[in-house]
Amino acid sequence: MKKVRKKVSLYSIILYIFGLLLLAFAVWTTIKNYDYVKNALDAGMPVKGYEYEIANYMISGSGIYYAAGLGLIGIGIAIQKITNAVVPVLRAMREQDNNAQTTAAQTYDYSPYYDPDADYGAVEEPVQDAAAQTAEAVEQTAYDAAEYTGQAADQAADQAAEAVEKTEEAADTFIEQ
Repeated sequence: MKKVRKKVSLYSIILYIFGLLLLAFAVWTTIKNYDYVKNALDAGMPVKGYEYEIANYMISGSGIYYAAGLGLIGIGIAIQKITNAVVPVLRAMREQDNNAQTTAAQTYDYSPYYDPDADYGAVEEPVQDAAAQTAEAVEQTAYDAAEYTGQAADQAADQAAEAVEKTEEAADTFIEQ
C-alpha cells in the first residue's frame, strides 16, 4: 500500500498565519492593558468596588483577539483535516478510473477474440459513456467536499463565538464572587 503524503492546503496556511498574528496582537494588547491598570493602581485608584471594571477592561481589550485567533486556527485545522480526508479519495477514484480504462484497452487490443476486420465502434461508445459518468461522479464528489468544508468553517466560527460568550459569563461569575 502506498504511503499517503499529507499536504497542508494554502487556505489552511493563510488561516494559520492570520490566526497567529491575531494571537500575537492579543498578547500585546493584554500586556498594554495590564500596564495601564497597573499604572492606575500605582497612582492610587482603589480596587475595591472596581473589580468588574478592571476585569471588563482586560477582557474586552484583548479577549476578542484571542477568540478570533483561536477560531481562525481552528478553521485552518478543520480545512486541513477535510482536505486530507477528501483528496486521497479523489486520487484513488482517479487511479481506479485510469486502471479500468487501461485494462479495457489491454483487453480490447490483446484479446484472443480480437478481429481486426470487425467494427468495434459500438464497444467504444459505452466505454466513453462510462468514463464521462465517472468524471461527473468525481466532479460531484469534489463539489460536495467543498460544500462540507464551508459548513465546517461555519461550525468552527459558531463554536468560537460560543467560547467567547462562555468566557465572558465565567468572568462575570468570577467577579461577582
